[in-house]
Amino acid sequence: MYRTISSLLEQGDCRYTPSGTTVGEIEALAGGIRDRFIERGASADEPVCLCVGERSHLLAALLASLAGAPPFILPHTIHPQVLREVHAVRPFRLILADTAVEPPEGAAVIPVEECRPSPGLLKLVHPPDKAFLSLFTGGSTGKPRIWSKTPANLFGEALHLAGTFGIGGSDLILPTVPPQHIYGLLFSVLLPFVASARVVDRTCTFPQEILTTLQNEGATVLVSVPIHYRAMRTGGIRQFSLRLAFSSAAPLDGDDAAAFREQTGLAINEIYGSTETGGMAVRYYGENHGSWEPFACLDWKILA
Repeated sequence: MYRTISSLLEQGDCRYTPSGTTVGEIEALAGGIRDRFIERGASADEPVCLCVGERSHLLAALLASLAGAPPFILPHTIHPQVLREVHAVRPFRLILADTAVEPPEGAAVIPVEECRPSPGLLKLVHPPDKAFLSLFTGGSTGKPRIWSKTPANLFGEALHLAGTFGIGGSDLILPTVPPQHIYGLLFSVLLPFVASARVVDRTCTFPQEILTTLQNEGATVLVSVPIHYRAMRTGGIRQFSLRLAFSSAAPLDGDDAAAFREQTGLAINEIYGSTETGGMAVRYYGENHGSWEPFACLDWKILA
């Protein structure tokens, strides 16, 4: 897996976003993030809170951790109360941020712009089966919890998604979900990187914003959620350049899926999974959609 990541980093001129951010610039920022935390005396096992909204910054932070920066904690939002809750469960003294943050008492903020880009290929030294990122969930399991992920968990799943759905260098991914949750992290941060695709860095949430971006930027892959598919039913959605559409995070309404297929000619791929498990199965909302199909990489059985 690390050999694959290293080969992707060698494609420094490959664009990660339509606006021009390249893989080489992300790699240089990752080196700068690593160096900045070394300067601050952060050990390789000291957790750092990650409060970034730009996908390129998030990817750079994850690559920095693989290259010797500390492991990161990723809250589902940067609301001060949430940061205090995270701090109480897993104390941290440093925050990496690309936006204004109100830190918990005793924590200091390191702005991303303070991390001077460091040229040169990253050396990936973090063990692939050792946790490097902890996701702080929003509480759908009853109360907020932290779940740790290894590089093999996340990058391995992203590579599987790219192969399963045939996503590659000609694709542009349009996300309507934030990158701080497992669905957005996998499909709009890691997937475009491992597939050498591009991603719209902003999160489009309003129906007209989604439609305008689809029309003007030529997105080929839509990463969305049920509430947005419902909102698009009356918004004039068309196929434009789309060839794939995904939904997750909540059950997809069959009528909304049918309306989307009628208007675009595309069936939505509904992904079943969770923060704890990652993606486990897919249901294709074609004309005769059926049961969930577990991903081919999983071993499973039915318990009577």
